[in-house]
Amino acid sequence: MGCCFTSRPRSTGDESDYVLNYKKRNPDFPHETTGDQFFGEEQLEVYRALGFHMMQRVLDGTAPFAVKPRPRENEAAARQRILARIRTAAGL
Repeated sequence: MGCCFTSRPRSTGDESDYVLNYKKRNPDFPHETTGDQFFGEEQLEVYRALGFHMMQRVLDGTAPFAVKPRPRENEAAARQRILARIRTAAGL
């Protein structure tokens, strides 16, 4: 049985200075249009850095995320079950 984890880019203010500085200069970040598919190097790197930051927080258990508990399972147990599957899939 598989597990699908999806996320949307979101800035929470605790990212690296590199990401925060880019956001100051580009107010639409991280929801810039994808109409222009030719991202510059800086734009590509800042999205990569944001994605790394987001997943690091998920994997260390500090980022909240929505879950659908199984019958007779509370949200905390569901979150731990899903985190364990993500960590296993990532080889951690």
